[in-house]
Amino acid sequence: MDKGARLVVERLDACAAWEHLLLQEDREAAARLRGERRMGEFLAWRSLLRRELGPVGIGYAPSGAPQLANGGFLSVSHCERYVALCIADGPCGVDVEWLGRNFGRVVGRYASTDELALSDDPRLYAALWCAKETLYKYAGREGLDFVRDLRIVRIDFGTGVMEGSVCGGTPVAIRFRTFDGHLVAWTG
Repeated sequence: MDKGARLVVERLDACAAWEHLLLQEDREAAARLRGERRMGEFLAWRSLLRRELGPVGIGYAPSGAPQLANGGFLSVSHCERYVALCIADGPCGVDVEWLGRNFGRVVGRYASTDELALSDDPRLYAALWCAKETLYKYAGREGLDFVRDLRIVRIDFGTGVMEGSVCGGTPVAIRFRTFDGHLVAWTG
């Protein structure tokens, strides 16, 4: 399933403890961002990455997704209270969201009627959202339609495993778990 993908999740405010690990290039990149919140989120994931991997180089794909210069793969997600990283040897994706968010307001933009029939669990909308975001990042290309191109065909809230695909391709296992009122999904 995860082929060595490593999930790391921390509270945003806890990441300040590792800011001393930031490189000058991290601070310079953060200074170019607009808004205190965006800067804080950026520095949080960079601090967490430095704690996990040290001073590894970071680049960006044409899509804007971060990449590890050593050839490793990286996916980043953050919400109001948490930051999540997925580090892997191949394509990966991660998404973390607060379960209290109103996912139902836009459910028609990301979930099909078949997907909505997969479970009656109250966390279904959040799980589908996180799974679709995870698949989008895993696919590494722009222009994918969340309903048409990114499909979830199985979800098991007991085991924390979903199965999906990108454009009808090879099945992709997506793991997920809930914690502290949040849901995180990842694959890699």
